[in-house]
Amino acid sequence: MTGTGKALLAALEHLEAGRLSKTEALCSRILKTAPRQADAWRLAGLAAAKAGRMAEAHERLGMAVRCAPDRNNLRLNHAAALAASGLPSADALRLTLALEPARDDLWAALAAAAAREEGTAATIGPWRALAGLRPTDGDLRRNLGVALHETGRLREAMAAYGEAIRLSPFRAEAYFNRANALRDTGDQRSAARAYRVALALAPASAGAARNLGLVLLPADPRAAAAAFRIAARVEPERVDAAFDVATALLASGDPGGALAVFDETLGRHPERPDGHNGRALALRDLGRSGDHATARALALDPGMAEAWVNRAQGWLELGRPSAAGIGSRRALRLRPGYPAAVDLLARSLHASGHPERALAVLRRMVALTPILPRGLHSNLLLIQQSDPCADSGSLLAEHRRWNRLHTPPPGARISPAPRRAATKPLRIGYLSADFYTHSVATFFEPLLAAHDRRTVHTICYAAVRRPDPTTTRLRALADEWRDVAGLGDEALAALIRADGIDALIDLGGHTGESRLGVLAMAPAPVRLTALGYPGTTGLSLEGRMIDPIIEPPDSQHRSSEPLIHLPDGFLCYRPPDDAPAPQRRNGNSGAVTFGSFNTLGKLTGSVIAVWADVLSAVPDSRLLLKSPGLGDPAVSEDLRRRFASHGVASDRIDLVGWTASRADHLALYGRIDIGLDPFPYNGTTTTCEAMWMGVPVVALAGDRHAARVGMALLTRVGLTDLIATDPSDYRRIAASLATDAPRRAALRLELRDRMRDGPLGDAAGLARAVEAACRRLLEAAPLS
Repeated sequence: MTGTGKALLAALEHLEAGRLSKTEALCSRILKTAPRQADAWRLAGLAAAKAGRMAEAHERLGMAVRCAPDRNNLRLNHAAALAASGLPSADALRLTLALEPARDDLWAALAAAAAREEGTAATIGPWRALAGLRPTDGDLRRNLGVALHETGRLREAMAAYGEAIRLSPFRAEAYFNRANALRDTGDQRSAARAYRVALALAPASAGAARNLGLVLLPADPRAAAAAFRIAARVEPERVDAAFDVATALLASGDPGGALAVFDETLGRHPERPDGHNGRALALRDLGRSGDHATARALALDPGMAEAWVNRAQGWLELGRPSAAGIGSRRALRLRPGYPAAVDLLARSLHASGHPERALAVLRRMVALTPILPRGLHSNLLLIQQSDPCADSGSLLAEHRRWNRLHTPPPGARISPAPRRAATKPLRIGYLSADFYTHSVATFFEPLLAAHDRRTVHTICYAAVRRPDPTTTRLRALADEWRDVAGLGDEALAALIRADGIDALIDLGGHTGESRLGVLAMAPAPVRLTALGYPGTTGLSLEGRMIDPIIEPPDSQHRSSEPLIHLPDGFLCYRPPDDAPAPQRRNGNSGAVTFGSFNTLGKLTGSVIAVWADVLSAVPDSRLLLKSPGLGDPAVSEDLRRRFASHGVASDRIDLVGWTASRADHLALYGRIDIGLDPFPYNGTTTTCEAMWMGVPVVALAGDRHAARVGMALLTRVGLTDLIATDPSDYRRIAASLATDAPRRAALRLELRDRMRDGPLGDAAGLARAVEAACRRLLEAAPLS
């Protein structure tokens, strides 16, 4: 052995024994005589590394590589030193792999270094190479899938996860990862199946249970609650796990269960503002005040946008839209573009009597976020009905856009149950969130009661959050009743199919808690919409039941559904049992009082201008307005200012907010001589109430459904002369009726009989027309 060889061997022995200074001294002597001795540089570098002098180690080991670039062990030492000193080592590892490409340990080291130094995308190549070197290793495929997933290459990721599952079919992690990828592609159904397999293989996987719950929550909150409970049992100390359970219970229509979970968890963790905010939601769904819970949430976290929305919603429900507007704006300052806050701000403006401003808010949101959340988009459509500038073509286009964005594609439809023999009873399903004391129930109850039970079987699908005595009454009238508030669209569609419904009739359209997504899944051979929404839904259904006066045969171009004309209209009015009898008008000194009890959201600037003209045309006349928002002093003062801008003194305007009971509400019609119908969004329930109490109503006929309801109602009671063709005609008719006290007195005593004895009181006739339409469409439906 040469002298250099002996010296190197001695230096190695010193290094292994931890005598680092002797190692370095020997290497230094060697390098003085042989400055390109690679092993001397290597041993000196390793000694420096062990001594913690990483900069010197990096320099010495790099010199060793330069002296012997074809020796891979030198490159590996250099790469290790780079990594230990916090310097990039991935490129050094790539150089080593160029010399030994079959080294799987080096590919693994490169994957780790690339992840640390260059990002996830740089790890894809090393994981692919490793997978090629170890063709039976499922974990490597899973690692490759994770890298592809994190870089957005979802299809490739799912293929890699699939290979991982094939190679390691009992590894829960691979199913979990694949479920995440399926979720991110939007395939929630397949994702749920994969999460369930992951849970079956690893029952204590809180992540799989929670992700399963999140996937299920929109479509099946009851099943989501069960999944969240698994996660909560696995991690009992994780507060969020309990709150997940409570949130799902709320969504499933079990606010009592949600409140119990919130109360128990907050008893242990009272410092959680999100828990107090959720508790407020549960209390509200139970019909109780949640203000104190929301206040507690905001005291703990004044910057919690969700709590400000919740508080604003409470104010809106209490008839304080101005305060609700302030709360929703606060939420938007905290979280710009927050959809729930935008929606609440729009509804607050609408309830304050500013539909134009509400539309502007929603349209600005559309400009920033073209794809609105489904409920927010429906609210835009509903408020658009008040827009005098909207034409039927633009309305239809926006409703069809809603359908494209928010309903399942045709391939997601479920097959309806096979058609049954025509001799069996017709099975009609009614779907609504308004089976409680609500305008829809006012018109639906007489229809439901009048169906011929010998030939018709009715099933009500009630998505009701807060049932009341009206709910109980309707339940008793239906052949079968399903509480479906907690069912998602897919689960509800499956239930309807299982019930073998022949004709499914939606009563809500784009109003609150819309369930149009269920109709889009085609769970019944005949799908219809009627009653609750003033216009087309935008869906391609089998029909929309309509009054031929509201939408004549030549108006089909305004509707996405075929128009099903019921000869005497689609409405039958059920007056409240406690409605007082009409009384002779006892006005002051013969002065005429006009009135309207419509929501303020229908009072556009054009309506106020025309009503002001009517008051100007009738000296000493007054205007009585009643709406929940008028209990808000700021809203009342604003409305008085708007009329004052048209020359109407504020002392000629009487404003009323809430009343204690329905009877008190109806009794106020005793102070009104003539009702004024808003436009282009006419009243329906309010017009029927007015006429039931003996008050004639003046209406303006428009060019679309919402603008022609008043025309249809007046025609049905023989008052076509009170239908105006333009604002000038509206003013003339109102002023003329104001001078005809004998006619008004006669109508006060006649109108109730006209309604009771005419089409608006003919529940049996309406029921027969609905049944006939359903049978005709069912016969024409394709066999399944």
